[in-house]
Amino acid sequence: MKITTWKQLEKHELIHEIETHGKAVHGHDYNRYMIWLYDDVENPVTGEMGGGFYAEDINDALSNLGIYQEET
Repeated sequence: MKITTWKQLEKHELIHEIETHGKAVHGHDYNRYMIWLYDDVENPVTGEMGGGFYAEDINDALSNLGIYQEET
């Protein structure tokens, strides 16, 4: 199944939680999302285990995680 929403992405086996920051939550124009990984998962952005990384949008998050989906 193609991942198109944050709720779908949050169910991915690598992801512990997704925090939203930005207009939808705080009324700011700057939208960002914090992707928290499980402790035993290698962080593709930092190379360390666990932790998290920021993504500008869902495509940025998928790309950072190495999840590439076919266009339909």
